Amino acid sequence: MAKIEPVAQNNDHDGARPHLTAVEGFADESPVKRRRWFIAFGVILVSGLSWFGFERFFRRAGDVAQSAAPLAEGPLKLLSPEHKQQLWLRAEDTVSLEWSGPAPVDLELASDRGFKNIIARATDAKSPFILTGLKLDSTYFWRIIPKGAAPQNAPSTTEGAHEFFAGSKSAPAPIYPPSGAETPLRKAIVAWRQKPHVETYRVQIAMDHKFNDVVRDLTVGGGNRYQLSELPPGKYYWRVSSRDHKALKNLWSEGRALTISHDRRPAAFDDSN
Repeated sequence: MAKIEPVAQNNDHDGARPHLTAVEGFADESPVKRRRWFIAFGVILVSGLSWFGFERFFRRAGDVAQSAAPLAEGPLKLLSPEHKQQLWLRAEDTVSLEWSGPAPVDLELASDRGFKNIIARATDAKSPFILTGLKLDSTYFWRIIPKGAAPQNAPSTTEGAHEFFAGSKSAPAPIYPPSGAETPLRKAIVAWRQKPHVETYRVQIAMDHKFNDVVRDLTVGGGNRYQLSELPPGKYYWRVSSRDHKALKNLWSEGRALTISHDRRPAAFDDSN
């Protein structure tokens, strides 16, 4: 701001108020500084507005491109799990549902092919979608539905929803006889709980609980029991595992003790003599 000083009183105007004028040197400097400040502020303001406008433009363009990108991926297609796939899981494992195609979509998981018993439903789902806490040894059906489309018209269901089986990654459970039981040879039967989608089992009979001395290593197909034969009386241990699936091989049940006694059935009466 320019410095202002009074000028000496003019004798031609006695009693009048003194004239005020700027001291030489300050009058020229003040407008220049002001113009410089105005120019700098204008440059900053224009730059900010320009950057804000360009940033919004590119951000909106990026959003549009991102939302439009899935449309180039083609029609909806279920990828994983594949139809009729068998998954062998532990209780803490998760299942990843994966698909390709336009977004957003709704997702449905059911326990029946007609989707009358919906177990889970998600809106605006994105691939991959992670499932947790599934009940094992169960069959599930899943499909994806584009936003605004009726389920029966969903592209992913034109060839049917995908079906998958979530099985327990564990050994078959022994059910008979109880551990430590004693039985005559003619009734020496071992049995286990049959696992879904498993047809062939492996049964081992050993003389010790660590199964270092195995006396029988059997393959049993088409059932969940085996009758022991040609074993001398004594104490044995037995266990069972699945043979059908790589994920289940070498997963053995607990070893159970079994004592086979002499057959005490009375001999048939012979009156031939």
